[in-house]
Amino acid sequence: MRKLLTLILIFCAALCFAQRKPAYANSNAGYKTTAIKYKYFIELNSGINNYTGVLGAAFNAKLNETISAKVGAGFSTWGIKTFAGVNFFPMPKRHLYITGGVSYSLGKERTEYEW
Repeated sequence: MRKLLTLILIFCAALCFAQRKPAYANSNAGYKTTAIKYKYFIELNSGINNYTGVLGAAFNAKLNETISAKVGAGFSTWGIKTFAGVNFFPMPKRHLYITGGVSYSLGKERTEYEW
């Protein structure tokens, strides 16, 4: 239980810092707005019917200005869940994107969780 609460606390702290707006975003001089600003980044995910399970992480890699690839893994109610997918940004300045991928749950017959 203590490990689960520690993971939740770390996840919430990461969400708080991820919401910060960078200082250069307010200046219009030389700042080009695109949907994908970083070459590589890690995202933390949680929720019901999520592509990485109830609690998981994904690694994103920017392939070019309009396409990025992602792979991830996490804990689902059926065991370990893995994911691979692609994001396509047809209009990067409007932050509109289409995503597609495949997820697979390893599943165990006798998975028991201690709460």
